[in-house]
Amino acid sequence: MQTTHIVLAVAFLGTLVCGVPRGTEVPKIPCPSEVSDKCPSVDGPTPVYLAHPNDCTKFCVCDDKVAFEQDCMKGLVFDEVIHVCNWPYNVDCGTRPIPPN
Repeated sequence: MQTTHIVLAVAFLGTLVCGVPRGTEVPKIPCPSEVSDKCPSVDGPTPVYLAHPNDCTKFCVCDDKVAFEQDCMKGLVFDEVIHVCNWPYNVDCGTRPIPPN
């Protein structure tokens, strides 16, 4: 009986990658090239967050000289001044559109 539990535990743990079940990883979608052009040539100790030019509810994170899309939580927009997702009434999205729900 104990062998069965160990096998099941190993099988379950084998489906995890960094705590995320395999097959649930979100594909990396590149941001527009003009955003990636702003990424540093070498990643530093803290991530670089940039505004997505086509959607105020998204932002871009630099990774090895390429910027990838990330979504703010529903109802929030990216604040390019303080580099976090924030309530829309606190953010000036400028020309970045806010798509309809």
